[in-house]
Amino acid sequence: MDFLRLLRDDLRAGLKRLPAPYRQRHAAWLAARQLPCGGFANRRGKPELYYTAFALRALSALEALSPKQAEAALNFLAAPAEGRPSPFTNAVGAVGWWDALCLCEEAAGPRFEGQAREALARRTREGVELLRRPDGGYAKTREDGCGSVYHTFLAECTA
Repeated sequence: MDFLRLLRDDLRAGLKRLPAPYRQRHAAWLAARQLPCGGFANRRGKPELYYTAFALRALSALEALSPKQAEAALNFLAAPAEGRPSPFTNAVGAVGWWDALCLCEEAAGPRFEGQAREALARRTREGVELLRRPDGGYAKTREDGCGSVYHTFLAECTA
């Protein structure tokens, strides 16, 4: 996750050079898209981790992620996966979930600590490890026969 932290810091630094009204307008638009469940909608209007993580990254980069928004997003992240796939069964979901968690905790304080956090980390490692292939890389899905550079990079970001 250090890569994502570095990227986030670079984005924040770059965005600070833009006029405040411009940043505030974009932050307000993003914030208005948060659903009552705390997540952000996909193109079909359903809350989805990928879109939630993206919106949280954008709000954080704009330095506009409020504790209230973060707390709502934490509730979404902690909610049982009602019809949603577990974020720990693929590298994209795992990285998005952990990055979103870190962003929210940065704004609202820790949600998972001690044994609970270690259990989540273990579930993540176990889920992502199922994607390891004989070539040493990580695949996108359990059905894929070989690893990809992109998914191996993401899997390593979750370690």
